[in-house]
Amino acid sequence: MITPNVAKNVVIRTDEPCMVEGIYQASKAIALNMLDKGIDIATISEVTGLAESVVETFLTSKER
Repeated sequence: MITPNVAKNVVIRTDEPCMVEGIYQASKAIALNMLDKGIDIATISEVTGLAESVVETFLTSKER
């Protein structure tokens, strides 16, 4: 079973930057989908493990 906060339960080896980037990109995609559904930033932060300030940047980012 996949739990919320999956990224928080993953052990990331710092010598594998592609793994870190992949997890970030997946979390970003999830966050953007949640924003599109009108879910509040605090909840998105809690579920994805991303800081609220990071989620807020997605609102104004041209990379959407």
